[in-house]
Amino acid sequence: MRSWSVGEVQWLRGRGGEFSEWGFVLYGESGKPCVTFLYSHGLDAEAGRDQVQAALAGVVSVKLVLP
Repeated sequence: MRSWSVGEVQWLRGRGGEFSEWGFVLYGESGKPCVTFLYSHGLDAEAGRDQVQAALAGVVSVKLVLP
């Protein structure tokens, strides 16, 4: 079983042009993208990525609960 991972900060563009921002992707245990985090500034994206990566450190399990 893979663990969750955080992609690198990069300039991201939506396929349909719905966004074009700095951000990173959170990948689930399957290795597929789960969540995209978008920011106006690259430095904010770096800080956000660091926080998400720190939150995942040592995690045994992540459960997605959709409303």
